[in-house]
Amino acid sequence: MPRREIPLLDKTRATAHDRDEIRRIKAAAITGIAFPHAVQAVQIVAADGSSPPARSPSNASTG
Repeated sequence: MPRREIPLLDKTRATAHDRDEIRRIKAAAITGIAFPHAVQAVQIVAADGSSPPARSPSNASTG
């Protein structure tokens, strides 16, 4: 499934250090990848509001 089609699970917006902070979290069940015990992939995107979000968000697999 393409990343854009994975539903957004949570979005938070807060102000800290005089900046708007935005965090978005997506997770999806996975099978058939190089990590045989992984059952879920997670994507976390964080931005401080002064610039667009990073093009390389944090990604992880859980198992």
